[in-house]
Amino acid sequence: MADGPPVTVIGVADDRLDLLAPEARQALASADAVVGGRRHLWLYLSWASRRPGTQRPEPETLEIGGDVDAVMGDALEAIRLIAILITPAMPSVAEEIWQRIGLDASPTTERFDVSVRWGGYPGATTVAKGAPLFPRIASKA
Repeated sequence: MADGPPVTVIGVADDRLDLLAPEARQALASADAVVGGRRHLWLYLSWASRRPGTQRPEPETLEIGGDVDAVMGDALEAIRLIAILITPAMPSVAEEIWQRIGLDASPTTERFDVSVRWGGYPGATTVAKGAPLFPRIASKA
């Protein structure tokens, strides 16, 4: 795989950062950038503000830096790679991810030896929001 910045993807379930594995908490605490929806970013800010030496910024002071495009590009590149890698096991999910990140054709037409390299996401595409790929199953409580 070509050199690229390391990207760590951390999934948060039920708004419980305290349930993250220690490795995930460390990765989050040392991250140069955190990308997520408004709910997840507020959750992160709340968690980070309880860490020693960290002051929680007010919403008015939160600014989007010039690196947002690079961070989003890296995240989309990681998602592109994930879509290719999951294609044999979950082709319909991979196809949906592929379409949502604005790519043409299909991940099923990609060759592993050629496509699974950092830097294949073209950028300047339209990313589509959709229904959850893995919706929660309602409990029978």
